[in-house]
Amino acid sequence: MKLEMLTLLLPKTVDMTAIGMGKSHDSVTAEDINTALSYSNLSKDEVAIIMAKFLNDNQSRSDLFYSFYMDALDVFKGVKFPKGENTIKTIIDCCLVESLLQACPFCNGVGHHVFNNTIQKCNHCQDGLFEFNDNSRMMIMGLDKPMFDLIKKGYNEIIQRLKDLEDSALEKLNV
Repeated sequence: MKLEMLTLLLPKTVDMTAIGMGKSHDSVTAEDINTALSYSNLSKDEVAIIMAKFLNDNQSRSDLFYSFYMDALDVFKGVKFPKGENTIKTIIDCCLVESLLQACPFCNGVGHHVFNNTIQKCNHCQDGLFEFNDNSRMMIMGLDKPMFDLIKKGYNEIIQRLKDLEDSALEKLNV
C-alpha cells in the first residue's frame, strides 16, 4: 500500500486530550473523530444520537427513529390513537426534534427575524433556543389537550431515554 494511502487512513493523533494544546493548533481531523468513536465502545444508538445531534446526520436520525419506534409501541401499548400508528410516529418525531434540536427552527437560532427594514424578536424562542412546553408539543404533534394528557407520561419516558442515551454516549467519549 502506498504511503499516501496510509496517511489518509491513519489518525493524526490517538490521544484526544492533546487537541487544543501545543502543536496541534486546535486541528481535529475526520480520522481523529473516527478514532475517538471507535475506541469509545459506543452502541449503535449512542453513535446515532451523537451523529444526529452534533453532525446533523439524517441517516442517524432515521436509525434513532426506528429504534425508538419499537420502544414506543411498548410504551403506548394500551392507548387507542385516533390515527393509529401514525400518531406514534408523530410522537417519536417530536421527541427527536426536542432532544436533537439545538437552535430555534424559525429564526435559525439568532433570536430575531429581519423583515425589510425592521428587526422583530422571535416569538418562538428565547435568545435562539426553542422553548419546548406542553403547548408547543401539542401543536407539533397535532394533538388536542385530552389526548396529550393521555400520552404525556409516555412522552416524558421516551424523552428521558433519549437524554440517558446521549449522556451515556458523552460519558464514554469523556466529554
